[in-house]
Amino acid sequence: MKLFGYLPETLFKPLSGPKKHVYSRLLMRLYERVYSARILETPLRKEIVKQIEIGLSEFGIGSMGDLSEGDPEEDQTTSQAHYLAYYRLRDTGWLTEETEKWRTYVDMNPDAFMVLGAISDFGNSRVRVAGAVVDVKNNLEAAHREPETMAQGLANAHDTALRFARSMRRILAGMREIEDRILGNPNAAAILRTFFQDFVDGLLIADYKQLKTSNNPYRHRRTIATLAGDMLADANQLGKIARALHRAGCHGRRLHGCHGRGTRRRRAREDQERL
Repeated sequence: MKLFGYLPETLFKPLSGPKKHVYSRLLMRLYERVYSARILETPLRKEIVKQIEIGLSEFGIGSMGDLSEGDPEEDQTTSQAHYLAYYRLRDTGWLTEETEKWRTYVDMNPDAFMVLGAISDFGNSRVRVAGAVVDVKNNLEAAHREPETMAQGLANAHDTALRFARSMRRILAGMREIEDRILGNPNAAAILRTFFQDFVDGLLIADYKQLKTSNNPYRHRRTIATLAGDMLADANQLGKIARALHRAGCHGRRLHGCHGRGTRRRRAREDQERL
């Protein structure tokens, strides 16, 4: 897996120890309340330490003993639990420090940031059918109509269709698991509870009612198939799209990965300079 070629080797150490649940909640707190919420600025160290202190308090961690994992050398680095947690996240590669004059800024490792983003999305991975189908249709139409200026629409349609297919696979796998639980449970009340709570609430597509109407998004399926077929058979149009993506810097990369890597802080400075 390429994942381990990008991430620090020690990254998952806090998530594999006896306090893994504490550190996982701390990381999601930092991701959601700091780094993804304030994308154009890098916080000071004292802000991160304060967020960790508040988080530990909410989790019921009030002393070093509650957070200690039995490492004598690590426990001697500080006498305060929130600093111990901060140093652990820093030393294992989640957080990186940068000092400018007398201030210390703390950023999150860019690849680790992407990992947390994927984990966050995993909890909200259900794809709405209506939105996915219409999004694919609109992007294909844009690329078909203006291949030289809207070529990215083809890549966007591909990404949406892929996410939709993965979501459907998740639903099918979940249905098989729920079926096994239902068939193995002799209690009628438990069977109904499993069906409605786990399947209807947990897996069923959010806009089921819309699918039951005559105006449901699946009416676009023939349009989508026809558009995709026409574009695939038109060598001239494919050439225009390929040249447009090449000019945009997408050659040699995945279509949806045209943006270069870089820290959020550098991008923020570039944005400020443009302003």
